[in-house]
Amino acid sequence: MKTKMVPMLLSLFTLLLVAAPVAWSAEPIHIAVSAPLTGNFAEYGQNWQKAISMAVEWINAAGGIKG
Repeated sequence: MKTKMVPMLLSLFTLLLVAAPVAWSAEPIHIAVSAPLTGNFAEYGQNWQKAISMAVEWINAAGGIKG
């Protein structure tokens, strides 16, 4: 049991060291949406845009995607 625990803990520690900079990255996350903003269906696209903006504000207020 003890011989299996040491390699497992070393692997976990290495994973945390590698993943830590990604978790605290200050780069913004871009969200792309293909929505009709002009033409016959512009009303739907504008509503999508408002809904996505509200969702982004809500997520950021709760600590962000990674928070």
